Amino acid sequence: MQKLSEPEHGLEPDPPPTPAARRGLRPPAALAVIALIGFGVAYAAVTLPRDAEDPARVANPPAPASSEHLETEYRALINRTLEIFRTRDTSLIGSAYTSHSPLNDQLRQAVAGLHKRDVVDDSVINIVNLEVVRLSSNRAELREVAVVYPCFVHPTTGEDLTTGPRAIQQTNNVVLLKEEGAWQIHEHRTLRERVLKNEEPKCATS
Repeated sequence: MQKLSEPEHGLEPDPPPTPAARRGLRPPAALAVIALIGFGVAYAAVTLPRDAEDPARVANPPAPASSEHLETEYRALINRTLEIFRTRDTSLIGSAYTSHSPLNDQLRQAVAGLHKRDVVDDSVINIVNLEVVRLSSNRAELREVAVVYPCFVHPTTGEDLTTGPRAIQQTNNVVLLKEEGAWQIHEHRTLRERVLKNEEPKCATS
């Protein structure tokens, strides 16, 4: 079976990125999906608004005593996100994302793209550093450094179909909101990313 390649090598071109993708919003682990189905501009730097431009953010001071619990919750949300791509099941989106997250449509399109190409996204995310920047009773802002190990496999044979970078380090700004008493991802914005050339791939093959 041929490995996945760029549109000029046989894949049909995908629709242009959504407005949210152009602003740098992406689901966690979706860098690999972006590389596969074109929902955003990879390796594009995004500058967030300064705090002074958003008084609501400034009004939410840090709460260090709750940081450890929040970090645990966020890691669980990332695992649920990986499960969405691994199972290609959009019904799981509500278990990790707010009902009005601007990422929801991108997630559905990403899963549709995986079905279209008959591949499974079995990517791995290693969270290197996670900092709680602001925390209130129903809103949290996190700064994350993570390494994404893209991995696309055939759903039946397990053949590794991944092309392109095997490891990408991202610095992300994440907004969590409480919805029905549970923390959910609302925004996930990539600030910086770079390819790590000396990392070993983590894509298991059969």
